Amino acid sequence: MKYIIIIYILLVFSVISIAQDGEKTPIHFADKVILHSSYGYFQYSGDNDLDINIRYWDNQVFLSINNNWLLGLNYNKVWTSDFFKNKLDFFRVGPIAKYQDYAYDGDLIYYADISLNYGNFTINLQDELEKRNLLFAGGCFGLDYRLVSKLFISGGARFSRQLEKGGYGLELFPFAGFSIRL
Repeated sequence: MKYIIIIYILLVFSVISIAQDGEKTPIHFADKVILHSSYGYFQYSGDNDLDINIRYWDNQVFLSINNNWLLGLNYNKVWTSDFFKNKLDFFRVGPIAKYQDYAYDGDLIYYADISLNYGNFTINLQDELEKRNLLFAGGCFGLDYRLVSKLFISGGARFSRQLEKGGYGLELFPFAGFSIRL
């Protein structure tokens, strides 16, 4: 897993190194609105050797601050299931800040974001009823590629960590989705 992270970071930095100034017109506060939706999946191996399948649907809305910075809200719906098909639903919601830059005349956008989320998500299914009002710090590295005028396909890796003492560690999972840039 460490090698995948290193390869991904190298890919992001190689795109940064060949980036060109794609947007020459200055953007001011709220000139642009971005709607982003993505789906991700990963498998967690718990202490009891049971694999837990985790699926999430991320929805974000952003307003531009300038050409590179955006502020927005993040809503994360999470479903888990284990070997016995026990299914639970969770959520996370919170503010998000995104830095983006452009390559290839704006057809490729690479970005990183950070967020602070409130929610009830836990990987430990036995603790599900006890885990409420949790805080999470998260972030993402990703790329958007223009399909047509304002529609982009997105991909990358998202990470998150529960902030409370006794949290389960760092989550790292891939995602794929779409962005609409208005």
